[in-house]
Amino acid sequence: MDSDLIYAKTASGEESVQKRTRLMQRNVRMVLILVDGQSTVADLCQKTNNPKLTESALAELENNGLIELRVGQDSIWEESRQVAEEIRTAAMGRPASKIAEIAEQPPVFQPEMIDDRVFVHSDFPGPARDPSEMHISLAPLSPVGNSSIEARGGASLPSKVQGARKASEKPRGKEIPDDEIDIKAIRRGPRSPQNWVALAFGGFAGIVAIIFLGAMFFPFATYLPKVENAFSEIVGQPVKVGTMRVNFYPHPGLQLGDVQIGRGDKAVRIPEIRLLPELGSVMAPKMMFSDAVASSVVLPLEFIAGLPKVFEMAVSPSAKAGIRHFRFEKAGVSLAGFVLGGLEGEVTLTADGLFELLSLNTDDRSLKLEMKPLAQGLNVAVEAYGWRPSPKAALVFDSIALKARLINEVLAVESMDLRVFDGLIQGKSVIKTGAHPTVSGDIRFERINSTKLGEVLDVGQQFSGDVTGILRYSSAFDTWEKVLSSLGAEGDFVVRRGSIRGIDLPEAVRRVSGAPVQGGATVFEDLSGRLKFASGNWVFSGLVMNSGLMQSAGYLQISKDRNVSGRMALMMRGSVSKTQVPVTISGPLSSPTVKAVGR
Repeated sequence: MDSDLIYAKTASGEESVQKRTRLMQRNVRMVLILVDGQSTVADLCQKTNNPKLTESALAELENNGLIELRVGQDSIWEESRQVAEEIRTAAMGRPASKIAEIAEQPPVFQPEMIDDRVFVHSDFPGPARDPSEMHISLAPLSPVGNSSIEARGGASLPSKVQGARKASEKPRGKEIPDDEIDIKAIRRGPRSPQNWVALAFGGFAGIVAIIFLGAMFFPFATYLPKVENAFSEIVGQPVKVGTMRVNFYPHPGLQLGDVQIGRGDKAVRIPEIRLLPELGSVMAPKMMFSDAVASSVVLPLEFIAGLPKVFEMAVSPSAKAGIRHFRFEKAGVSLAGFVLGGLEGEVTLTADGLFELLSLNTDDRSLKLEMKPLAQGLNVAVEAYGWRPSPKAALVFDSIALKARLINEVLAVESMDLRVFDGLIQGKSVIKTGAHPTVSGDIRFERINSTKLGEVLDVGQQFSGDVTGILRYSSAFDTWEKVLSSLGAEGDFVVRRGSIRGIDLPEAVRRVSGAPVQGGATVFEDLSGRLKFASGNWVFSGLVMNSGLMQSAGYLQISKDRNVSGRMALMMRGSVSKTQVPVTISGPLSSPTVKAVGR
């Protein structure tokens, strides 16, 4: 649709607006109201802010006879050009006296009706008119609306045309309510976004400059002791801060370095704490920090057990500092010297600001710790899936589910469920974390893959089969690296459908010469006995092995330097005499020697 077209209401359109004689959609009625015989299609589209809807409504209104195109008017410049052209044409075809005569006579507009929509009119009078003297205008007439045909020189229009003009100038009845018209204001002239950008950039630069200058001249020497005293009161131990500075990027706020909580060997050292203070409380009696982040800190379980009291002091009216949100990055948890690192998490607070939960997890979410306060201690829960104690560790736990309670310096593991070595380990344990740490407990294991267990214990792939049994253990140690060297354990076990590589008992019995046998393997249906471990030495006593037609019994020892020694008595089933053949086993575990005794 041409954007320069101008529409005017017909009589039916005027009646429909004033008396609502027709049913039509609201958007179509809105466009009908906006049609005033002066606004172009482009103006109407700009008012409604919906060109597609406006053009569709105009087409519908025109088809229904409610609006029609208005008779176009020549612009002032076009009229001037046409008048000059007519004068030039007349001058070329008439003598000068005639031109002067015509110039002295006022122009008279005398339209002639060709049909009811086209008039022929001349700008020059006279009964006999030459075609060169005439100016013909062919334009559709609008019976209603504000459109009109006006004569040059101010001559009156014919009565028929004047009647149509007077009809179009009549008042339109009562005004349309404002709530029925939805007109968008027309924007006059382009905006200048550059001014807003400049103002915004200048304001931002000003704020940055003010903050920078404030940080440069901030009285750290006065503020640092205030921070130390405030945190010392809520922690209940002396707090010393090595350095303090203001950071803008990447973590805005105060950065405390080399923070020490407590004294002596039990002091907790935090390499970095980032604090985001609330600006309104910087100089107030109680400083409030909306966020606090402790990085690269190792938290003893005993220290975590005291966190509920810290947050209880922080919400008291007498406290000089308070924290709304506390997080940990690159943190670790220690127990009697054993450190579980690579953790991150946060403290969950109640609506009153009290300690509710400390949740920590590894970066890959393979292990999660949750610690909740008790009346006199801490409740600890551990969950893990596919967790490896260290990146290079051969041991991988398929899953861990552990629940324990820390009371004073005793961690009591109430339930333990470990899925490892293709089997299951369950049990209980007690760890005392005092000056001389100890660990004791009992476990029950089922379907443990002895080959995988041997690899972790650094005995190679000498054994195979599924191990089931029970074990009682205890150890007193200074560090966790020495816990195995001081571990004592004993219990009963059964190995099913396995083998012992490097020890070939049937071959030693078959050899008539009695020469020692190396290599080979002994396959069995089941092997049972008692196990005792002390000071790095393994003792297997009461061994009974069933291997097809052969049955053997005896003992076996493996020293901490991986040498093996032992004695077995072999008996072949089905023989009449049922004689027993004793054999000895000795040498390094990787290649022991088996020899029948008495040959």
